[in-house]
Amino acid sequence: MARLIRLICAGTLSVVALVGCSDQAADKDSASPEVATIAGTAGPAASQSKVLPTDVGAMIRMDMTEADKDAIYNTYYSCLKTQGVTMWDKSIPNNKDLIPVEDWEKTWPGAVTACKSKEPYLDPIFDKTRNPKLADQTRAWMKCLNEGGVEVSGQWDAEFFDFGEVRPGVDRRAVMQECYREAYYDNNP
Repeated sequence: MARLIRLICAGTLSVVALVGCSDQAADKDSASPEVATIAGTAGPAASQSKVLPTDVGAMIRMDMTEADKDAIYNTYYSCLKTQGVTMWDKSIPNNKDLIPVEDWEKTWPGAVTACKSKEPYLDPIFDKTRNPKLADQTRAWMKCLNEGGVEVSGQWDAEFFDFGEVRPGVDRRAVMQECYREAYYDNNP
């Protein structure tokens, strides 16, 4: 499950991300919803990101920095390791991350339960069943990328997109982060 989420994040969006864990114990009297950040400070939650009580763990927002996303995964993987899950060794070629071995969920079911509160999950804004604006937002994201010099094609509801050329002098990550913010978070009452 964690590997699937990581592949979806990397393959679908291939971007940086800045995440906050949803803080269900946030002050209910505050004027805006709150999200706990990695540093422990709180900030306004994205209005479109409706977190349900079934969403447990650390939410991966698409506007996270790579370092913050890595911190969330490392916390989760450390929990799995303390539960006895065998992890791939970083010394294996082409494996930068310490990640669980294949089918670990079947071998260590107790680790799934023990680490559930740390398991990363994608922002609900990308869930077709929970975000009726997803099609329009994704089309706006793709248009923004193409106009910003990052070629992308595919269908709005595809699991993966085709990335092409990046115009010379364009910072791909900066354009992608800005387009995510504009398409999915800024213009959503």
